[in-house]
Amino acid sequence: MLADAVTTTDIAIYLGIYASIVSTAAGLWALFSGVFRDRARITIKAREAYLTDTPKGRMIVRGEDTLVTMGIAESQRREVLEIVIRNRGRREARIENISRVRVIGVGSFLFGDLTSKVPFALAAETSRSLLIGEGGDYARGEVGTRGFYVVDGAGRVHPLRHRYAFRIAFVLYGWAVRLYFARKRRKLRQQRS
Repeated sequence: MLADAVTTTDIAIYLGIYASIVSTAAGLWALFSGVFRDRARITIKAREAYLTDTPKGRMIVRGEDTLVTMGIAESQRREVLEIVIRNRGRREARIENISRVRVIGVGSFLFGDLTSKVPFALAAETSRSLLIGEGGDYARGEVGTRGFYVVDGAGRVHPLRHRYAFRIAFVLYGWAVRLYFARKRRKLRQQRS
């Protein structure tokens, strides 16, 4: 009785519904993959280190105990701040700027040691180390290791937490500027009348 009720037209309709569901899911996955998964995801870390000259070339060493183990004297090392930029994404990124957020106030710190090293291309799933204080003008603890961010070729700030913090600060800062100038205009109007 059930076999008599199902016709080839019904089967064609069910197959059409199934095909539309599968193609919609595949299209959404391709869109998600293209927009969210297939992008440059850049992380940045700053660490205190020492730059030493060895017979095989320059070496970056982290930690006092490692220097003691290697037998490196104080005259053979320079204090540096190592900044490691890593592209965890699937696309190449062009790093245009490396900065550090100011703790108090608006704006950011720019470093002269880094301005000559940017812009550069950072291939997918690779990293690059940059040094502040290669010339010997850096003292340990002079610059904090938190708050570093990069700006890529499209003007996006990485990591994301800094991007959203800048957006919030822009809204708050813009509100304060508008309030300041509104009060100033009001005072000028009162003085004219």
